[in-house]
Amino acid sequence: MREAAEIIAREGFAALTVRRVADAAEYSTIAIYTHFGDKRGLVEAVLLEAHAGFHAALAGADTEPPGRSQLTASAQAYRAWALRNRSAYLVMFGLVSESFVASAEASDQMIRSFVAHTQRVADAMRVGELTAGDPSEVAHHLWACVHGHVMLDLLMQRSVDDEAAQRSFDAAIGYMLDGLTRRSRPRPRAPRR
Repeated sequence: MREAAEIIAREGFAALTVRRVADAAEYSTIAIYTHFGDKRGLVEAVLLEAHAGFHAALAGADTEPPGRSQLTASAQAYRAWALRNRSAYLVMFGLVSESFVASAEASDQMIRSFVAHTQRVADAMRVGELTAGDPSEVAHHLWACVHGHVMLDLLMQRSVDDEAAQRSFDAAIGYMLDGLTRRSRPRPRAPRR
């Protein structure tokens, strides 16, 4: 399946054929058809495997206590998984095709990751480490920040070992969480004129 993801990420969905995947994986086309059915089944398998790996990577952050440390660990896991699984990540987030509609199972896998992320945000609010608000909205903003940084890293061909990119990512996550952290004192009001 790695070969299929790489073809889609490199050349687009139209370039994907069962023959190309079979050649790249050194399997017969019959083996691919037997196991996946057709091109659509192959792409579906790529999505399911990618979403499962992505979800498991983010769930690793759940060993941290709820709050900033858990959200930071989750963001770090997100970035690390994406940079180690570039092609699968790009396929997961839209490089398939406008005509390809993922199954309910693949869609549910992606939703499951976001639901878990939203729960982490809600837990951080519950323990008082993030300001009160709509956990779904805050989760959306955090996810978008992480996703944006990851896409820039991918487009610039950065690696997990790129220290400058890592520092930039760390700073962005810190700024986002600082902005969402409950202030201990209200801001002073400007004097009336």
